[in-house]
Amino acid sequence: DPCVSTHIPTGSGPAAVAQREYEFRRLADLGIKYIRQDFYWHRIEPEQGRFEFDAYDRLVDEARTHGIGVIGLMVYGNPWATTATEDEITYPPDDPADYGNYVARTAEHFRERIHRFELWNEANAGFRFFQPNIAGDPGAFARLIAAAYPMTKAVVPEVDIAIGGLFYHDG
Repeated sequence: DPCVSTHIPTGSGPAAVAQREYEFRRLADLGIKYIRQDFYWHRIEPEQGRFEFDAYDRLVDEARTHGIGVIGLMVYGNPWATTATEDEITYPPDDPADYGNYVARTAEHFRERIHRFELWNEANAGFRFFQPNIAGDPGAFARLIAAAYPMTKAVVPEVDIAIGGLFYHDG
């Protein structure tokens, strides 16, 4: 089934609503059946244990209205989950189980509407998405996957989980 990676806005204001409607209509006209959409951890769980799904509920439901499924791209870090920084979201959590809990709770919330999730994105793309550079500690990414996969499958066994895409660079 045709799939595209998107950055469709999740806001509730008139401009975001109009943008989503426009994009979903165009995607449906093109025959797109799935979008790969960022699900930002720091927006969904702004404080540890407090989850806010409303913005993503709107997006998922509107996509489904147009016959488009969603692959949730579970990105990135969360400032409350790391001592490495106060505001940067590209640092992995100090405790990988925090990320695992976020993925599991999100998969559980969307159990009937989303059947595919991708863990992180391009963790090897230098300092762009995963700090410090994963080349210096590839185990950090492996620990995230090792925590999130079994925690999520324990809650939603039928969900499909992919490891985040890797960035290609020559050299």
